[in-house]
Amino acid sequence: MRIISAEAWLCRLPMPWPVRLGPMVYPTRDYVVLKLTADNGLEGWAIGYTRGTPLFDGAHMLAANLPSVLEGPEALCGTWRRQFAPGWAALVRAISLYDICVWDLTSKYEGQPLGAALGGLPRDLPLMGVAGYFIDDRGVAGVVDEAVRFAAEGFTVVKIMLPGHERTTDEHLIHSVRDALPQGCHVAVDLHGMFQTTAESMEYSEWLNSMGVAFIEDPFASSQWREVAAFQERTSIPVASGEDLAGLGAFLDLMDSGVQRIRLDATASGGITGALDVLSAAASRPVGILPHVWPHLHAHLGAITDQIPFVEVIPDYVGADPMWALLDVGPTYSAGHWQAATGPGIGMTIDTDSLEHHARAHWQVPVQTVLSQRNHPTSFKEQ
Repeated sequence: MRIISAEAWLCRLPMPWPVRLGPMVYPTRDYVVLKLTADNGLEGWAIGYTRGTPLFDGAHMLAANLPSVLEGPEALCGTWRRQFAPGWAALVRAISLYDICVWDLTSKYEGQPLGAALGGLPRDLPLMGVAGYFIDDRGVAGVVDEAVRFAAEGFTVVKIMLPGHERTTDEHLIHSVRDALPQGCHVAVDLHGMFQTTAESMEYSEWLNSMGVAFIEDPFASSQWREVAAFQERTSIPVASGEDLAGLGAFLDLMDSGVQRIRLDATASGGITGALDVLSAAASRPVGILPHVWPHLHAHLGAITDQIPFVEVIPDYVGADPMWALLDVGPTYSAGHWQAATGPGIGMTIDTDSLEHHARAHWQVPVQTVLSQRNHPTSFKEQ
C-alpha cells in the first residue's frame, strides 16, 4: 500500500455561545480534518482541535516530508520524532493526525476495526458526559437539566466544567447537579487549569473533598505536570490530567508521582502510536486511563486494556463540540454505553458535502515517490 496524496481542511464551526474555560475563550470550534489516500483507493481519516495552534499549517508542512511507502503504522511517528526533534512539541498535534490516518488505513486494509487490529476485543464502554459549557449564558438550571439528561441516557459519570469564579458559586453548582442526579451517577469536576499556586488549589481541594467528587481534572494546566503532581501529593481526591502532554516522559512523571487518572488524547500526544506507549507504561502502574473526548477513536483503545473505565463524550445536543456536523453518523451510544465499531478502520465516516461547506481553507499535496516529495506542487485555497 502506497500513499498517493495528503489533503486537509480547516473548519470553524459555530456554537450557540463562546466556550469560556477560565482565560481560554473559543468563539468557534476549529477543527482540522486530514485525509491520506492510498493507491488501492482506501482512505485514512483523522480530525483534531486546533486549540489556538497552527495545526493546519503544521500538517501542510509535514505533507512535504510524507514518505509514500510506509513500513508500518508505527514507522511514521518514530521517523518524524527523530527528524523533527527540536520542534516536536510544536508539531505533535499534526503528527498525531497523520499517525491516526495511517492506523485507519492499516486496519481498513486488514478489514478489521482498529481495536481488533490492535489485538484487542472490541467492547461497548460506559460513558462520561461533560456538562456545564455556556453556564454564563444558560445559568445553573440549564446545566442541571443537561446533567439530568445524561443520567436519563444511562451515563455513569457527569463531569462539570467548574467556572472557578468564586467558591460559593462553584459550590452551588456542584450541589445543584449532585442533588438532581440519581444514586450511582457520579460527579467529577474540571478546573481547566484555574489555579496559579498550590496553596490556592488546596483551599478548593478541601471543600471539594467534602462534597465527594469522583475526581478533579486539571487543577493546573496539564503542561504543568509537576504542579499537578504536587497537588495530588497533598490531596486524597483522585486527580486527572494529561490531555495536552507532548511526550511519554511527562506521562511517566504523572503516573509515578501518584496521579491516579491519566487523561490521554491520541490527537494531541502522538496519535495511536503515542497512546500505545502510554498504555504500555500504565499497564504496570495503578492508574486509570480516561481518554479525552473523540470517543469514536478512543473506544478502540478500550479493546486492548481494562484500565479504561469509560470514554468521554460531548453529545451533539450540548452544542460545545459541533464536530458531529462533519460526520455522516452522530454519537453512536445506547443505554449509557458507546457502541464498539464493527466495520474496518476507526469507523468515523466524514460527510464530505458538509466538510466542503464548512471548510475555511483547504490544501492537497500529491505524494508520488519517496525521494522527490519536496518538489511536488501543492494546491491551497482560502475560503
